[in-house]
Amino acid sequence: MSYEEALHRIEQAICPLTTSEQVPLRDALGRILAEEVVSHHNVSPYANSAMDGYAVSGADLPATGSRTLTLVGTSFAGKPY
Repeated sequence: MSYEEALHRIEQAICPLTTSEQVPLRDALGRILAEEVVSHHNVSPYANSAMDGYAVSGADLPATGSRTLTLVGTSFAGKPY
């Protein structure tokens, strides 16, 4: 199948969204953004973002609701956990 044929099939199979709604972040899983998300604040305000963050296993997260996670280790730049 050519690129053009694949693109044509995709365009024929999709239906543009014409409405939008606001939902709480916790209910946003599986939804499509209607506009860009822009932060009005620098996060982090320092140039060290390469060292900021968390790693979470998706298997540890519930399909619905919330869960408190336990910190099991720390990894600094250049020193894997």
